[in-house]
Amino acid sequence: MRIADGKVSAAHGGDHCDYKILETEDVFRETIAYLKHNFPGYCYIPETGSFDHSIVTAMWELTGHPELLKTYQEVLDEHGITQKIHAPALRLVTSDVAAKSVTLYPMLLCDSNNQTLNLGHPIRLEHSGNADITQFRKKLSFLYSRYQDAIADMAKLVEIPIQYPVNCLTGILKQMPIGKKLGSKVVELYVCTHGEGPTTAHELYYALSEASFIAACEGLSSSRILKIEEEITKALQYDWSEYDLYGTVSW
Repeated sequence: MRIADGKVSAAHGGDHCDYKILETEDVFRETIAYLKHNFPGYCYIPETGSFDHSIVTAMWELTGHPELLKTYQEVLDEHGITQKIHAPALRLVTSDVAAKSVTLYPMLLCDSNNQTLNLGHPIRLEHSGNADITQFRKKLSFLYSRYQDAIADMAKLVEIPIQYPVNCLTGILKQMPIGKKLGSKVVELYVCTHGEGPTTAHELYYALSEASFIAACEGLSSSRILKIEEEITKALQYDWSEYDLYGTVSW
């Protein structure tokens, strides 16, 4: 049984192979030590930290490796995309319920509207089996290469043309368990901002990422917003052409 804030946050069955506690304080201490050594100049992003009986999360802005963004920014500039990337970021989430894992999410911070973009390719360590702080330390060592892979995937989206962005965006949102109301607002915001003309999968991925911002404005819980963000990252692996359809795609 797991107790947090004086409440039962989880009751886990089975033996030690089914569940292994990774203490939150140890996880955060190890993460900060890693960032201090490998990303000099890193800083905590104010107001990104939250916790309840089921989940704890925080984000840091990462500096010290400008080469991580150099190639991606060059691709954006080459294609006349005005989006400017400010810095990589890292979100740490640890939960003893539901997914029961410690998860590291590579992110980007974008200058133009302070948008936070989830890059996908999260690094996970489940609260089970032989999981311990040594295993978590090994997971942290994958972080740099995971950024390289994720940013390369983002750059590829620039090369995917989309003729019918409203239909494509609607079709992809329908695959995600985020609800019609929220999905419709994402589409409406995109149309108001960009219109309905041809674009790229890259532009639509940024549009999808607005779902978490809209969800936050509507007062959804931190755990729900994190789930939405994770669903959005799955679109990075979609065949976008399957959703780029002529005609009317409705909810």
